[in-house]
Amino acid sequence: MSRPFHGYRVAAVAALAFTATAPGQTFLVSQLNVHLRSELGLGETALAAAYMVATVSAALPLVLVGRLTDRHGPRRALIALGVAFAAACVLFGAGARGLFTVTLGFFALRFLGQGSLSLVSSHALALWFHRRLGWVNGAKTVAVFALWALLPPAVLAGIEAVGWRWTWAALGLGVFALVVPAAAVAMVDTPEEAGQRVDGDAATDEVHQQEAAFTLAQARTTPTYRVLAAASVLGPLIGTALLFCLQPMAQQARLPLEVAAWAASSWSWTMALMALPSGWWVDRAPPQRTLPLALVGLGLATAWFLVASTPAGFVGGMIAYATSQAILGAATATALARRFGRAHHGAIRASVTRMAVVGTGLGPVLLGGSSEALGGYGPALAALAAVCLPLAVAAWRLPPEQQAP
Repeated sequence: MSRPFHGYRVAAVAALAFTATAPGQTFLVSQLNVHLRSELGLGETALAAAYMVATVSAALPLVLVGRLTDRHGPRRALIALGVAFAAACVLFGAGARGLFTVTLGFFALRFLGQGSLSLVSSHALALWFHRRLGWVNGAKTVAVFALWALLPPAVLAGIEAVGWRWTWAALGLGVFALVVPAAAVAMVDTPEEAGQRVDGDAATDEVHQQEAAFTLAQARTTPTYRVLAAASVLGPLIGTALLFCLQPMAQQARLPLEVAAWAASSWSWTMALMALPSGWWVDRAPPQRTLPLALVGLGLATAWFLVASTPAGFVGGMIAYATSQAILGAATATALARRFGRAHHGAIRASVTRMAVVGTGLGPVLLGGSSEALGGYGPALAALAAVCLPLAVAAWRLPPEQQAP
């Protein structure tokens, strides 16, 4: 009697781990924007700069995390990161008292949660799936973003009831409960460790005899890597800028803070709804077809916020952004694994994740700085929208599949 394929169990653990990154993701951290500025007396640019410094610094060690995960496996990495990230959430709530400690807290949340924990959970899927990677990653995304959609209003209600410090401590306990037991009991590092094959059937054996095996240094020399890296940076940069500044943008439009929470939830719901169709598509179409469409959509969604001034406008803008980002994220994630192979995937993915995390740090500063220096968010939004178009052309002109070195 054949044993059940463990890959779907691994996918469930990866989904739990990715869900648990929420307290370090901008869509939740942005719910603290007004409260941190009010309680600690911080300006919009100062808070955005703290977030940028922390996020860029958090990106620097990610390649090391990827290499360590290649060496020791996702199971040990998830257990260690689950414990550390839970502690970081609790300590952030207890210790953030000024600009310096807020920056340290942001660093811990971004490095351990948004960077490392999301990196390892995505890496685990690439070790177990190849032909089905887009679909499985889409299923994981559905589960994650459906749960995330519930969090902004819940967190805002928690902040109003018990304060943001106790709310983040409670989120830390949730991180521990979601990640550590599941990783310890259910995670298996590779199919080979369990006597199984990638994708769970014999057909993948032939596929992976010819699998590419790029090192990080070799991957970096290819145009495919450069385009995928740029796309991986631009999508999160724009999304983080929008999410982080939703509250002040709503205030500037004379809308209540609840509009920002609704918009953040609409982003999450849309990501959930688009995940499976996006995964299905990228399993069947090359990145030369999927990436350009996603990047054009990203530019149009960014331009949307040049004229958004109503609750419907804010929600619609985040829906448009999420639709494009769902396709973009699915296309870049699957292309990285398929074009460069599994052997050094942790290091390769970590290098791209590091750049993407840097991008998420720069986004809020670009919008916040535009607001304070230029009197509005329009100039930065227009510039970001314009950058999407030449990158879409570069993606359309990508070469065919790379040959293994």
